[in-house]
Amino acid sequence: MAMFLLHIAFLLALALLGAGLVLWHRGAQPTAGVLRIGGGMLIAGAVLSALCIGYYGIRYHVQGDFDHAYAMHPPMDMGRMMGPGGMMRGGMMGGPGRSEMGRPDAGEEMARPPGVSESEHESHHPEGTAPR
Repeated sequence: MAMFLLHIAFLLALALLGAGLVLWHRGAQPTAGVLRIGGGMLIAGAVLSALCIGYYGIRYHVQGDFDHAYAMHPPMDMGRMMGPGGMMRGGMMGGPGRSEMGRPDAGEEMARPPGVSESEHESHHPEGTAPR
């Protein structure tokens, strides 16, 4: 997978290089000076990107990332996420900013939006589908 992504990135750099060369060529005409600047920027960016892609491609190959069809990552430590300061405390499962609808002590007053009477709330529900 990593090698596939490397190939895609390198092909995009080649496409930018081609576009930059076209703009550079079109910018050689006397009426199109800005195109030459844009073409030069595209050429420089494509060359720098290709060099960066090549450098990191070699680094990833040395690390063994291309030996498998999928990325090798160490398993996640679920103990840290579920402990104090993780997702369970103040993050995704509660804490500051938590919706009032999810309060365990929310009773009937939370079954409808605040400021709406019971009759107004039930009037927009089809027969017998109002939440209780």
